[in-house]
Amino acid sequence: MSDTSKTPEKKGQGIGHEIYPMRIVGYLVLCAELWLTMYQKPTSTHTIYIFWIAYFFFYPHIIFQIYRYFHSHNNIERTWLILDLFWIGIVIVMIDFSLMPTMALIVYSTATCIGIGGIPMWLKGIAALGISLLLMWLFWGSFELTQESNVWSDVIGFVYMFLGFNAYNFAYYRRSITYKNIRIKIEKQTIEIAEQKEEIEQQHEKLEDQNKLLEESIKRAEFIQKAILRPESEIQKELKIPIFIFLEPHSKVSGDFYWCGEVNEKKIIIAADCTGHGIPGAMISMIGYDILNQIINLHQITQADKILSQLDEEISKVFHQYETNKEDANHDGMDISICIYDPKNDILEYGGAKQGLIYIQDNVLQEIKPNKVEIGGGFKYKKIFESHQIALKGKDTMIYLSSDGYQDQFGGKENKKFMRARLKKLFLQLNSLPLSEQKKHLGQAFYDWKANRSQTDDVLIMGFRLNSNTNFG
Repeated sequence: MSDTSKTPEKKGQGIGHEIYPMRIVGYLVLCAELWLTMYQKPTSTHTIYIFWIAYFFFYPHIIFQIYRYFHSHNNIERTWLILDLFWIGIVIVMIDFSLMPTMALIVYSTATCIGIGGIPMWLKGIAALGISLLLMWLFWGSFELTQESNVWSDVIGFVYMFLGFNAYNFAYYRRSITYKNIRIKIEKQTIEIAEQKEEIEQQHEKLEDQNKLLEESIKRAEFIQKAILRPESEIQKELKIPIFIFLEPHSKVSGDFYWCGEVNEKKIIIAADCTGHGIPGAMISMIGYDILNQIINLHQITQADKILSQLDEEISKVFHQYETNKEDANHDGMDISICIYDPKNDILEYGGAKQGLIYIQDNVLQEIKPNKVEIGGGFKYKKIFESHQIALKGKDTMIYLSSDGYQDQFGGKENKKFMRARLKKLFLQLNSLPLSEQKKHLGQAFYDWKANRSQTDDVLIMGFRLNSNTNFG
């Protein structure tokens, strides 16, 4: 996060920018000292000292205060300082090591070096000063300017060095401003990126929390649905017929559901496919399950066509599908197949809404088409549901009920739907096997077909066997 307590630097602001005019003043003082030392009479010595006293109290101490205020450690400004000391060392030799300027320069170098770099920087400055003195001694051969013929060349060299060093410093100063602006821009962008990263991390944590809560809700819904939809073993114990249930939800919880029970000595087996899948489909399935409980267990209705009609009416009421003409009216509903077996008369009654029945006798497959209207769905006209009766005549009969999820699954080499024709062929191949084996083979065939593709819809297949030798107890 950005620190709002600090005042942002203005363009061009910095130590070099602030002390550059005073550095020029200092150089002018040195020029005056050089001129007075070389060309004035000895009586002007007091004037020299006045200049150097002003230099001593004005230039180094203000620089010291500025450096202390800004606390800068900019490498460019350190380079300027070393160049200053190198240049001033030359001037010291040229003005014959006058005591006052020497003291002033020592104070200057101490203040500025410690202000920006501490003792290590001060040692570097002293080293630069010593190198300049050594070079001047080697160049002139002594520490005294005794030859009058060299005075003008010394003055010209002084002016040249003055202009050259200041031009060099000015170029570095301008470039340091550019670098500084770039650095400020990068730092600003870095801060913005850090803030955006922090915001993204917060959003990520929030999404993780929401996702965790959603997963927990789905797990809870899955537990509730499994508790309501009874297991195979419990259903077989009640109905006393062999049965398998292959239910594969699309998203943990399923919009496909089944209902099984015995009322008035009739065994009722129902498979249903509600609109949608996941949580919405599961909610509709639980509503449908509860309504079937009321119709069959409470009202004792055991005729397939009457169950379909009553279920359609109740679903339409629950979703207020008769009360609105708006385009956004609810159109939820379900496809369903109902089997009612009367063991006394060995008759199987079937009624379906957009979900057919397949049964196999003597290895011959028969299919009964359903009514072409669904349960619910928001239709305004009166629906008529028909039922069919099948006399089993004591024959071994295998019955299959299924939603459209299995046959609509994409897969295979060409990524096509499994299709109902292939499913019927599979039923023919498996019908003579024990029901546990049939369930196993149906599951394996489905997973092999789907492979690594996503599941298209909820899948429900129910199979049960009826024959005259079945012990109904």
